[in-house]
Amino acid sequence: TGDNTTWEISFAVPDSVDVTNITSINSGIVNGFLPIDTTYTNMCNEVGCPTKPGDYSITNWQIWPDGLVGTKLALTTQWVDQNDNELLCSKVSIVGQT
Repeated sequence: TGDNTTWEISFAVPDSVDVTNITSINSGIVNGFLPIDTTYTNMCNEVGCPTKPGDYSITNWQIWPDGLVGTKLALTTQWVDQNDNELLCSKVSIVGQT
């Protein structure tokens, strides 16, 4: 608890695809049954829009909150373009440690 948690997300925009907007759709489940409300985030501030074809990687971090020792989080992040084409999908399970 109180430790930095770092992650890296990589995605690719294929040739001939014109990405003018990217939305991150984030959801999750706590301990296998408690849903986390889905959030929608415009990612253009992070990756820039329009996004040209190529490979991209973003690294971010946050501090793992206190009080989550033994808590299992199953998190899903999906990025879609303005036409709902999937650019990436990440599913991660995390268990809070002491």
